[in-house]
Amino acid sequence: MNKFLEGHFDYKELRKKRGAGVLMHITSLPGKYGVGNMGQEAREFANFLKAAGQKYWQILPVGPTGYGDSPYQSLSSYAGNPYLIDLDDLIQIGLIFEGELDKYVDDVNLSKVNYEKLHRERKEIFKLAFSRFDLKDLDFQGFISKNNYWLKDYAMFMAIKDHQEGLSWLEWEDKFKLRDESALIEFEEKHRDEISYYIFIQYIFFEQWNKLKDYLHKNGIQTIGDLPI
Repeated sequence: MNKFLEGHFDYKELRKKRGAGVLMHITSLPGKYGVGNMGQEAREFANFLKAAGQKYWQILPVGPTGYGDSPYQSLSSYAGNPYLIDLDDLIQIGLIFEGELDKYVDDVNLSKVNYEKLHRERKEIFKLAFSRFDLKDLDFQGFISKNNYWLKDYAMFMAIKDHQEGLSWLEWEDKFKLRDESALIEFEEKHRDEISYYIFIQYIFFEQWNKLKDYLHKNGIQTIGDLPI
């Protein structure tokens, strides 16, 4: 047994619990806003798995995607993909109002995804939701504290990327590419709102992700995932 895994898994016990599952990336679920998400469609798929006697749902990496939108070409091994956020849930928590999403509804039978359109529309929606969010919310502040080992760096990275015309970090100005401390401090002071925006998106993502995981576990479904290289 791999020494790293020793003590974490009882393989003899696991072999007694044979089970089957299905590989289905969340984006491949039916979705009226361009791709599948972590909302009702995901819960219905979990119900289907349970009814079919399946125990596992294998998903691909769920990190934010870069150019080409491949789940294996992620911008972070920690952050979640904003495309997977259930937009209808934003209505339930009061950040989006009834009717504001109507113009974003797509035909669920489309055979291809227009990711350029998806990216543009999601940004409009999330910016609107962010403008109504209270950054002093205690749960939000707790999320920041719990994830401080990666969250701020990721949000800074995304905000800088926006100001570098979306280019790969290899093509950024040297002061950012080489993490010049004074340049980063100056950027943070000037663009706190933009950095908070990316933190907000991750907060919403993980709130929904944890709810989905709880639903799956209550129905006897375990997830199998992997990380981008």
